[in-house]
Amino acid sequence: NVPRDLATAFLGAGRGREAADELTLVADDAREDAAVRRAALIESAELYEKAGDLAAASRAWERFVERYPEPFEDAW
Repeated sequence: NVPRDLATAFLGAGRGREAADELTLVADDAREDAAVRRAALIESAELYEKAGDLAAASRAWERFVERYPEPFEDAW
C-alpha cells in the first residue's frame, strides 16, 4: 500500500504534515480494513494539528464525526 508506506516514511523523517496527507488517502481507501481507515483518519487529524494546519485538522475531524458518529467513546 503506497500511501501507508509513504506515511510511515514521512513520519520517520519528521514530516508529519506530509504523513497526514498520505493517511487521509488511506482513510479514503475502500480496500483498507475499516479499523485501519478509522485509525488513519484519527492520526491524520492529530498530525495536522501538530503541524499547525488547523483547517486541515478541522476537516479531518469533521469527516471522522460524519463517518463514525457513535458511540463516541469507541472513537478513542
